[in-house]
Amino acid sequence: MRPMGTTGATGPMGTAGLSVQIIGGGAKKMKDDKTTFIGMFTYGDKNEVQQGMLQVMSIAGAVTDFYVLTGDNTKESYTLTLFRNGVITADSFNPITCTVTDAGATNDKCNDTTHCVDYTALETISIQSVPSGTKPTNDLEMSWTAIFHLGTTCAALGF
Repeated sequence: MRPMGTTGATGPMGTAGLSVQIIGGGAKKMKDDKTTFIGMFTYGDKNEVQQGMLQVMSIAGAVTDFYVLTGDNTKESYTLTLFRNGVITADSFNPITCTVTDAGATNDKCNDTTHCVDYTALETISIQSVPSGTKPTNDLEMSWTAIFHLGTTCAALGF
């Protein structure tokens, strides 16, 4: 074995990096023309009662970059809004929301990248879907994603 020298001094602690996670969910058979709720980490289920779609946020953080994608071909429009603890997020003037104006066509997606919502641990999240226009004639599929910034706030992110 070769002789080893002494260990050098420990350097200063670096700055902490961002910790983000993509969250999302989806629903199948969005055929009815009723307001429904979509949960996080679900696909296939939707519910007219929000209680059945609530998911607990186990750690504090901020949600940004909300995206929605629909499938199939219908002329239905949908407004999707992020809820915190069963109510519209942020203040009533600036919720995280977007509208798919012609689901299944060229405008089959929407996003909201300008708003941010803080969550504390144990608050709940869900997505409300409100249809308008022509009632769908086929079973529409819908999915959503957002970025969850763990352990930070909207203010710290510059919102």
